[in-house]
Amino acid sequence: MTGRFRVGSFDAGGIPFTVETNRRDFGARVREIFRDIEIADAGLSPVEFEVLDRGKPPPEHPWSLCRDGVQREIAVADNYVLTYLLWEVTQLLFERTGGRVHLHGAALVHDGKAIVLAGRSHAGKSTLAAWLTYRGWGFLTDEAALVDPDSLMVSPFWRPINVRRPGPLDPILKERTLHGPLDAEVLVPASVLGALAGAAPLGSIAFPRFTPEEEVGLFPMGPAAALVELTQHFPGLIADGRAGFRRLARLVEAVPAYELRLHDLDKAERVLRAVAGNGS
Repeated sequence: MTGRFRVGSFDAGGIPFTVETNRRDFGARVREIFRDIEIADAGLSPVEFEVLDRGKPPPEHPWSLCRDGVQREIAVADNYVLTYLLWEVTQLLFERTGGRVHLHGAALVHDGKAIVLAGRSHAGKSTLAAWLTYRGWGFLTDEAALVDPDSLMVSPFWRPINVRRPGPLDPILKERTLHGPLDAEVLVPASVLGALAGAAPLGSIAFPRFTPEEEVGLFPMGPAAALVELTQHFPGLIADGRAGFRRLARLVEAVPAYELRLHDLDKAERVLRAVAGNGS
């Protein structure tokens, strides 16, 4: 573990970054998991993540992570280090979005229009995003939707999808997925499941809610209710203040919003496809 290995360049929504590690096998794993966002040489001044195995034996957490020489974490577990690196990359994106709105949500494309699935953790949006990708929708992003409030274009950020297990995607993952064990959480490059999409205009916003006792359905929300809900999924609201709030307001005034109650992925895909097919 004495050598250093540089992996990448990669692209986080227009922000180039590289990863340096002292474990060749970890570097190979980063390249495998981040394959969809790997780019040609980023040129000058990419962001540099340094992810090092400090050789600490169990039960110590052996990994440390720096960004541009600044310590971010000094004790990360083996089974969490890739997930934590992805979290740091996503935080980098959120910090540098400029005038775009960055939402805690997935985004998919159907019939040329994007739909943003904004929701809290465990709401089912990542599983639904993976399922929609598998069923032929174009993948824009998971967990980090970037929307221009003026043009309403949703930018791609093809980060791997964080899929919790066990779940309905298990047969697909076992059939076509990555090397290594299928843990309780697995990062899956979207290209393993389906097609990657380019930037697309926002057609609608849906707020998934897992409802095992209720029928799957889409329920229209008025702009005021949608705005209140959307503020819960906008990490930059406090920092952006009134300007950020106004950008959110423009979104809910421009496109329809829905509550999506789901427990069956096939039925959820059908109701979302119907909305997209109506040009909403």
